[in-house]
Amino acid sequence: MKHLGLASVLLFAGCQEPERMPVFTPMRQAVGIVEANRHRVRTGLKATGTARGYFKDNRGNRRHLDLGAKLQVVPPTHMRFVLQDALGQDQLEVGMNDAKWWLLVRQPEERYFEGPMGTEPDVSITGTVPLKAEQLMESLGLNPLGGAHAGQRVVDDHQQLIFMTKGEDGRAAIEKEYWLDRYPPLLIGRIVFRDDEGRMTLESHLGRYRPVADGGPQLPHELRLVWPSEEAELAFHIRNWDELERLTVDHRAFVSPRDRGGRFDDEMITPTD
Repeated sequence: MKHLGLASVLLFAGCQEPERMPVFTPMRQAVGIVEANRHRVRTGLKATGTARGYFKDNRGNRRHLDLGAKLQVVPPTHMRFVLQDALGQDQLEVGMNDAKWWLLVRQPEERYFEGPMGTEPDVSITGTVPLKAEQLMESLGLNPLGGAHAGQRVVDDHQQLIFMTKGEDGRAAIEKEYWLDRYPPLLIGRIVFRDDEGRMTLESHLGRYRPVADGGPQLPHELRLVWPSEEAELAFHIRNWDELERLTVDHRAFVSPRDRGGRFDDEMITPTD
C-alpha cells in the first residue's frame, strides 16, 4: 500500500488555510501607507467600465440604470465623470476644476448647473439624489488624507479616522470618516460623509484594489456610492485604469460644458466672482 502524501492527508482531514487575521498598524504608519500609494499617481488617470444602480424619482418610484461610465481625473482638483447610453451618448456629466464645479443632466429633461468651488449646493441628479463634484472626487480615495487632525477608532476590520467639524450651533460633529482596511493592501475601504446632525449623507465603498502599472498606485476597481436617506445606490465597476500623460489639468475634459460653448434652456449658474 502506497503512503499518502502530506497534502492528501491534509485534504482528507479537512484542513483549511489559516484564517486571515486583521493587522493593527499605528495610526501614523497606516496613514503613511495610504499616502505613499497616493504619491505613486504620476499622471492623469482614466477609468472605464459600467455603472449600475437605482434611485427614486419625484413620484417615489424606484428606477434602475445600467450605463457605460468613464472617469477622468487629476487628483485632487480636476475630475470629470460621465454616464453614457448604449449608443455612446452622454446622459450625465459631473465635473470640477480648480475654479468651478458643474453638473449636466440629460434625462428625463436637460438641466445644467455650475458654480465656484466651495459653494456647491445639494443639486439633485434625479429629483432626489444629490451629487456633489467635490464629494465625488473625495469618494475616490485619492485626496490627501490629512490624518494628523483626525481621531481614531479601531473595529474588527477597519481603522476608522474620524474628522470633526463644528455645526451651525457651534457643537462638535463628525464631518467624515475614512475607514482603512486592516487587511492588505491596507488602503481605504470606505469613506462616510455626515451632515451637521451626524446623519450619514453619502457612503463610498472602495474595493478590488489592483496596481495600475509597474511602480504605479493600487487603485480600486469597484466604487459603490450609497445615499441612505434617498434609498439610492450607484456602483461603478471599473474594467481598466489607464495612466495618461496627456491628461493634464489643461485638458479639455476639465472645461465645463458651458465654457466649451454649450447653451442650456434650464440652467442654474452661480457667479464665480
